[in-house]
Amino acid sequence: MRTYLSALNFAHILKDCPVLPFSQDKLIAMCLAGSENCEIYSSNPSRKRRTVTLDSLLIIGHRLALKNWSELKKQTIWSACLVAFFTSARMGELLPNSSFFDPVTTLCWKHVKFYNDKSILIFLPTTKTTGVKGAFLDIFPFAIKQCCPSSALEKLRIMSQDFADNNTPVFCHNRNTPLTTRFLNLTLKELMSDIFIPGVNDLSCHSFRSALPSIISNCPEKSEIEDIKEWGHWKSDAILAYTRLSKVKRQSLFNKISSLILNSSPD
Repeated sequence: MRTYLSALNFAHILKDCPVLPFSQDKLIAMCLAGSENCEIYSSNPSRKRRTVTLDSLLIIGHRLALKNWSELKKQTIWSACLVAFFTSARMGELLPNSSFFDPVTTLCWKHVKFYNDKSILIFLPTTKTTGVKGAFLDIFPFAIKQCCPSSALEKLRIMSQDFADNNTPVFCHNRNTPLTTRFLNLTLKELMSDIFIPGVNDLSCHSFRSALPSIISNCPEKSEIEDIKEWGHWKSDAILAYTRLSKVKRQSLFNKISSLILNSSPD
């Protein structure tokens, strides 16, 4: 509003129509002050997106296991949550936005490579990072077996082998029903409705994106923070730096992250 009023003053000057500067106009000053005060008295609570922690991740897994759904459906949702949590990937890069998916731009089984050491390499065919065409994600075994992304994804592959082929989405209930970001958002709200209030402190797909950064921010060793940031690929140049690292180095980074995750839980 102040910028707009300043522009109006300048327009009057160009038209050779001098006016009192709005900053000296008492009526305008009162209107601006009233506008600023409206924010103080607003009855609408500010909307905050919560971050997934290790504890809330375990709660999601427990409540998901109690659902009266097919085992494949539950495993699909759980695997997507674990991969997003441990890689800081955007859920929109892992899942299609609708059931009508494009096998070229959607993460399919042809983009996933399993190794004998239980590690997994994922190639994201598309990312939302400007200037980057695709990105690589590493999955390594985690100390807590029930939330190990490597084991979950391996189990999902076995459960999907009867209907899946290379062009089938990784996170798919069956051949014709891929998991979508919209469905996962609704599922998270349902599972955690007594902990996270919709519209006030939401838990959504994007809550997984900020999980590792929040944990890393509590690390006192600044040198390690800079090192571990390469894992999160929050900027395009960080992705490029990360993909140049050897697998041994990436495994070392994951070990540091695992230690921070385990220490982040009060239990």
